[in-house]
Amino acid sequence: MPPRPRASEETILRITVELIAKHGVAGFNVDEVATTAGVSKPTIYRRWPSRARLIQAAFTYGERPALQPDTGSLRGDLRVLLQELVHAYNQPDHGRAYPAFLEAAARDPELAALRQESMNKAFDAFRRVILLATDRGELPADVDVRMFAQLLTSPFLCQRLISDAPVREDDIDPVIDAVIAAYSRVRT
Repeated sequence: MPPRPRASEETILRITVELIAKHGVAGFNVDEVATTAGVSKPTIYRRWPSRARLIQAAFTYGERPALQPDTGSLRGDLRVLLQELVHAYNQPDHGRAYPAFLEAAARDPELAALRQESMNKAFDAFRRVILLATDRGELPADVDVRMFAQLLTSPFLCQRLISDAPVREDDIDPVIDAVIAAYSRVRT
């Protein structure tokens, strides 16, 4: 009898997101992932040492290396980062699964730490872009970097959490314009 085909990492992670979208994090279990993927639980735990690590991996799979745009303008750099964010939020099953992940992270310290790790990586990309803009004089030197990044990303997160519709890429430029206008220097 030939050995069972080995499920790819991508298949296991896709199944993980699908099952979280279907059952929520509380109803999600590794047994069902293993059965659906046609692999053993030890195979999964060799790749991801805990249920939380598997969940985190499922939400970060396919992330490209942190973008470091330098288009020469704040607006251009922010557009690159927000296009990447919209792309991530519009992945299949992400809309139903991500809210369940956030809710579970509020109760599970390991998931909370993994969520924070992922958020810090995303924030670093925005921080680099904002600091470049202050160096170019496009933003005041005392800009609150965290608040600026949160104002940019919150409309898209809100769209993803509230509706089951895809996040709209058409909203990128109006959001950028509104946030930049709020922080722009007053020129006389």
